[in-house]
Amino acid sequence: MALAVGVHRFVLLGEAPPGFKFFRWSREFVQYVLTALALVLAAGLVSLTAAASVRAMTAAGTDGGIGVATPLMLAGIAIVAVALCRLSLALPSAALGDQIPIRLIWYDTRRNGVRMFAATLLSALPFLAVDTWLFQLSPATQSPSEAGLAGVLVTIALGLISPLQLIVVTIMLALQYDALVRGGGPAGSSPI
Repeated sequence: MALAVGVHRFVLLGEAPPGFKFFRWSREFVQYVLTALALVLAAGLVSLTAAASVRAMTAAGTDGGIGVATPLMLAGIAIVAVALCRLSLALPSAALGDQIPIRLIWYDTRRNGVRMFAATLLSALPFLAVDTWLFQLSPATQSPSEAGLAGVLVTIALGLISPLQLIVVTIMLALQYDALVRGGGPAGSSPI
């Protein structure tokens, strides 16, 4: 998360301290962690509520309950994903120390939730494809000693890809924040 705070500050403020100072361990880091935990807890609470609702519908024991529960569950997942994409702009706000209220972020992102979800999916999709391909090369059921050199190479490749994915998705999130909440764009640009 210290890297994510550093990336947000680099993209949005142009801060580029050298070396390990790029990783931010400031009060913005603490706010970022607390905001991320709040988002995860909110998503978990909604997921538990949805799972309990689906379980109650299927507990009726009829095939009709299962037939109704599946589309409702998929619609619920889509709604939660779009809502989380909108609320996730609180992360760049925390990284910058902007203290923008969540209701203002929610208001500023109206009618953009699906676009934000699509941008998130498209920015993560190449990494997910590579991860899937690498996992197929080295089955997860094998222990590192059974996987041999191929397993070690796959593990190293995954270890290199994960930070790149974090950086790309964090940049995408920072740019969404800049465009939708701050109303900006690149420094020195004029609105057209």
